[in-house]
Amino acid sequence: MKNTIQFCLALALAIPLAACSENKAGTSTMKDAADKVSAGVDSMKAEVSKMTEAPMAEAGKQISELQTKAANMTGEGKTKLEGMIKSITAKKDDIMKMMGDMKGADIKDKIMNNITELKKMITEAFAVK
Repeated sequence: MKNTIQFCLALALAIPLAACSENKAGTSTMKDAADKVSAGVDSMKAEVSKMTEAPMAEAGKQISELQTKAANMTGEGKTKLEGMIKSITAKKDDIMKMMGDMKGADIKDKIMNNITELKKMITEAFAVK
């Protein structure tokens, strides 16, 4: 992933240089550089998507289990768990939005950090009695 980011940054810096070159095919060179940057970004998106697919599917399954657990509870514990489920669902939605946006070189780290937080929130919710 680090190499992909470095490659994308290098290509992003190469675009202005290609545009300023005295090469008669400057437009073509610039388009080629832009295509390579786009391919690098697509590759990064695919890698992040592959890495997050299983944890996000597991989170969805666990949210369903928590909703079932909450439905069978009463009183203060039920209210607390329902609030936690709302927070967990919002966190999952935020991660899905980040995955859709995929802007910036540090997006992979942000997504993975948020998945870690999501897993922690789910673990805490399962502990509610």
